[in-house]
Amino acid sequence: MKLLKILFITLLLALASSSLSAQELSKSSVEDMIEEMDKAASNADVVSVARYIHPNASITMNVTINGQQQVIKATKKQYVQLLTQGLQSATSYDHEIENLEIIIKNGKAFASMNVTETIEINGQSQTGKSQENLTIELIGGKLTITGIVAFTSL
Repeated sequence: MKLLKILFITLLLALASSSLSAQELSKSSVEDMIEEMDKAASNADVVSVARYIHPNASITMNVTINGQQQVIKATKKQYVQLLTQGLQSATSYDHEIENLEIIIKNGKAFASMNVTETIEINGQSQTGKSQENLTIELIGGKLTITGIVAFTSL
């Protein structure tokens, strides 16, 4: 369960960088959104992170733990609950986003990034590395995450 919490925190970071008040779909507005989500995640502000995720977002986590692979699909509600549980259990949390790439195509933004997270729970530190892919759309004048696919190794 501890490793799952780490995974969900990793995904939190990927989501933790966006701008709710964006008026346009552009690389710079998506970068701003991701930066804002990053700040919220760093402050364990799951409520702010959740605002960026569409209620019907498709969330898929491909997790490899000790060589064993599993696929986890979650609703927004399930994802937010897991993030909350993971962050409440953590005594420390650190993350780094690298290699952010954004492509705008057919009215959607596709953001790809590498995320490294370290979390400490009950005195034990665990580091996870993820390749995270977000689909972002302009819905009702706001940038909204409609898809999350993560490939995480713990």
